[in-house]
Amino acid sequence: MAADEAPLTATAAAAEGVPSQGVELPAPIGLPEGWKCYQKRYLTGPTAGQPYVRFTGGADFKHKGILSVRAAIRKDAEDKGLDPDEEVAKYDKVKQEKAEALAKAKEEAGRLSGAKREEAINRFREKLGTLDGPTCQAITGWKCEFSHSVNCNQTHVTYIDPE
Repeated sequence: MAADEAPLTATAAAAEGVPSQGVELPAPIGLPEGWKCYQKRYLTGPTAGQPYVRFTGGADFKHKGILSVRAAIRKDAEDKGLDPDEEVAKYDKVKQEKAEALAKAKEEAGRLSGAKREEAINRFREKLGTLDGPTCQAITGWKCEFSHSVNCNQTHVTYIDPE
């Protein structure tokens, strides 16, 4: 929802055809077999119109309104007579491996994070000085965006590389 859009009220949701049971989304990684993921919208309150996700599953879909994949894994493990902590640990391991693979791919693509990013910034500054508006605009393909906040009298600068 854009900042200038009004929240979706219950009446507006009905008018837009948003089903009360929600819209089924693709299952996130780790969601147990047979479970479903639904996106719904709050109908009342300060978050009216905002989307949220819930999970449903188990034998005959007896578990409804589950808040997270981890909670769904726990419920599914209990239903199957498995150790919930062990099943959640397996999920956490898969999730961690995926995060590490993503971080490695970003690093290989030249996008650093953490200490490696800070080290690269320091090397740049030692060799070329600080990155400022005129320097950025002199680099082929780079752009600068300036936005001034009157409330705090600060100027925010965003440097945009061609990638």
